[in-house]
Amino acid sequence: MSEEKRLLKDYFQERLQELKDLGLSGALASRAAMAEVKALEAAGNLFKVVDELYDSGKQNVASALLSDFYARLLLYIAGEDRERFSKVAVKMAEEIEKEWKEEGGR
Repeated sequence: MSEEKRLLKDYFQERLQELKDLGLSGALASRAAMAEVKALEAAGNLFKVVDELYDSGKQNVASALLSDFYARLLLYIAGEDRERFSKVAVKMAEEIEKEWKEEGGR
């Protein structure tokens, strides 16, 4: 099993437990956790392409892809919640990045 697959499997197990702790039923929690894992895996593929674009000097195309992707994600969130979601997402990303650096990753 690749390192990426192992990390996603571990993430699934952790997320599944978190969702159950939040009161979701086993089946619904499992579907939600799996949907999140699949979304992360797909996003990972997008980010690999973005890295290739940056490496090949196509930063403008990479930036456009990421901006459009993020904007389309925000479309699924009610307008009044978008700004709050964005702020929370940025804060969470900073916390995750800090944890990764402390663990010697990324």
